[in-house]
Amino acid sequence: MARRVTITNLGKGSLKLKMLDGLLVICPFRIDDLTFKNMGRTIEAWMEVVNHVDGLPFFRIKASADDKLHVEEIKAGNFALSFHEGKKLAALVAPQAVFGMDTAFNFPKNLAAIGLRSMLSDVQGTLLRKSEKPPSQKPGCNPI
Repeated sequence: MARRVTITNLGKGSLKLKMLDGLLVICPFRIDDLTFKNMGRTIEAWMEVVNHVDGLPFFRIKASADDKLHVEEIKAGNFALSFHEGKKLAALVAPQAVFGMDTAFNFPKNLAAIGLRSMLSDVQGTLLRKSEKPPSQKPGCNPI
């Protein structure tokens, strides 16, 4: 899936914008909608994001979550990336980084409180657990 966003200033004056756009959640490979909705808290313990510091986050599940006797390693995953004028953009992979503890995603509390630049410089939790506190509130977390 690809998406292109175009913003047109219809006013007479110039605008200076800082923009945050993207999906709230990207489910890893082999996690279907039914599993994510019905076992959300359990399945989060198996999910992780790797390579997000390099701007190419890879969303994966560590092992099969099927109700079977044998557990198998899952190597596949889903990735996301963003560009602006040919330049790769930084990635925010944890909804908590933007919304804080608002798990309904109604208002971006962290974005309003600390701003985009601070959010991008914070170390992000990559185990995608909804209850995890955002990095700016964790003691001992240092910016990247």
